[in-house]
Amino acid sequence: MTSAQEESVQVVQVVEIVSVDTTIQMQPVCGHIPVSHWSIGFKTGANYYTMAPPAKSQYDKMNLMVGGNIDYTINPLIGIGLEYTFNDYSRPYTIPGEVGSLKGNTHDVILYGSTNLSNALSPFRTGFWKNLNIYGDAGVGVSDFNFDLNGGGMKSNSVNAPITMLGKLGLNAEFTLNKSFNLGFEGQYRLYDTPKMGGALSTNNNDAFIATIGLRYKFASTKQKHARNISLCEYTPKPVPVIIQKVVQGDTQETLNRLDASEKENAALKQKMQDDAKNAAIQKSLEAQNDALKQDKNNSILNENSTLQQKLDKMEQDLKDLSTKKEGVVNASFETIEFKSGSSVLTQTSTQLLDQISGILINNSFWTGFKVYGHTDNIGSIAYNQRLSESRALSVKKYLMSKGVSSSNVIAIGMGENKPIDTNDTPQGRQNNRRVEFEITK
Repeated sequence: MTSAQEESVQVVQVVEIVSVDTTIQMQPVCGHIPVSHWSIGFKTGANYYTMAPPAKSQYDKMNLMVGGNIDYTINPLIGIGLEYTFNDYSRPYTIPGEVGSLKGNTHDVILYGSTNLSNALSPFRTGFWKNLNIYGDAGVGVSDFNFDLNGGGMKSNSVNAPITMLGKLGLNAEFTLNKSFNLGFEGQYRLYDTPKMGGALSTNNNDAFIATIGLRYKFASTKQKHARNISLCEYTPKPVPVIIQKVVQGDTQETLNRLDASEKENAALKQKMQDDAKNAAIQKSLEAQNDALKQDKNNSILNENSTLQQKLDKMEQDLKDLSTKKEGVVNASFETIEFKSGSSVLTQTSTQLLDQISGILINNSFWTGFKVYGHTDNIGSIAYNQRLSESRALSVKKYLMSKGVSSSNVIAIGMGENKPIDTNDTPQGRQNNRRVEFEITK
């Protein structure tokens, strides 16, 4: 293909690029991944039991505990588990007329559920915060407790059933060390359904507070991540990109159709030019098509300019006619007063048009009232279009004032999408509905 032929094809393609603007908006990327679920944990820490008889000091109520759990994390949000702990609650005690010692312990087994609060509140975490997870735990279970007051050996509490129900609430913070291990810190509140864990009758059920540090081992294959290692975003399905296509102002639907047809024809012609020896005739055909498209576009621009000038001339003539009357109204509408997309910032072409309008208003300054109405199409919510029309009407008012138009009787009003003059189903119809109207009264 010759250089002259390549230039001919490129000219037609330039016209096409002006017509359509396609934008791809990406949402946060998440994708479903396979995970493993089972883990075991070991922990140790301190407990604080409240029971009768009363301890000699608050410090005496604190003892050591050890335990472990097996957990099935269903997904990055929820899980279930089974926990075992051994708690020592031995302490010296004192009551009126008696000082002694209590030896006691519990074997607690609890079935619990857990919720990953971090994933529930912030599923798109990254970096350090992705590795830190806060879990809320709640569960019920049974406790086998034993006590002995001033005795030489531990005995089962056979008088008051040694097995009792208990419930727990917990808050657990876990940090991911690596693929297999998590470091955890937990605080628990436990309530035991018995008033006599210490051998003396309490006024209510006994409760305890437990603080632990622990290590969790997560079972996972080399090809899987563990459910405790990932954010909710990684586990959820991946959204598809949203493609938005808009038509650039100034081209009619007919022109777009012709450009689309021209694109297909050019592709066929380029293929033919590689195989056909009659390149000269094809080149002339392409040049003729390009000239025709250019001429159509130039004619469209001339027609628009002619129509705009006719509107300005009519507005000026109507004002001159109004000056001879005692009172009256002059209305004018301009859909070519344009703003930058989604804002109230005037384009350079629009300021040039407003310069002419301000000149007409100043030269015919007898009017007593001037209203600026802003209108939009129906793209977007009703509330958004109302605010946009108000800000655009105010922007036009401010610009006219900056050019010397008196501000004392100028009012800016936003109409939103409420009064369309054309259909909103086509690009040209929406363009006609995006307009600014003036109402001049005497």
